Amino acid sequence: MRRAVYWFLVGVLLVNCVTAAVVGSLPAPSAPADGTGEMSEAEPEVTRETLALLGQRLAERAAALVRREQELDELLRGAEVQRRLAELNAPAGEPAAPHAAEQPAVADGASFTRLQRAYENMEPESAAAALAELAALDQQAVLQLLAGWKPRTSGQILDALTQIDPGLAARLSYEIWRRGGNFVPPPATDGR
Repeated sequence: MRRAVYWFLVGVLLVNCVTAAVVGSLPAPSAPADGTGEMSEAEPEVTRETLALLGQRLAERAAALVRREQELDELLRGAEVQRRLAELNAPAGEPAAPHAAEQPAVADGASFTRLQRAYENMEPESAAAALAELAALDQQAVLQLLAGWKPRTSGQILDALTQIDPGLAARLSYEIWRRGGNFVPPPATDGR
């Protein structure tokens, strides 16, 4: 959207420049043929002052468009800045709480079970790669998936994850260990 607004504003600026160039290239009006020496209402006089005024207005519009583009850029970057500030203000070692717009939707038990089975039926390497991406979106979901599988399945996937992202595998393992037996997995599933 930002790029579309930018090109729209550039187009408006270009049209204004072309218009000013065309008006500037028009020949100066000559004296009326009736000999009165006065210009009629249909033929306005184009003078250097008029052109200078048009150029000034065009420059003001261009500056206003640039200011508006900067405002739009700031609005688009605002959400990113707020997210980063929340990360900086979060206590050390704990992830920042997501904003309301970033809160993940809560899945029902049946859809979570289907997702869990889908990951279980994958090769451990494929499941690990997918879980690494999922962890970037919602680490709690990955922890629930790992806790819901049999230890052998979770171990195979964590082992494969170690090859992809050892730091993530360590963080997930630590979090599972830290929660001890208090980690309540989702409803029972048929784990491997």
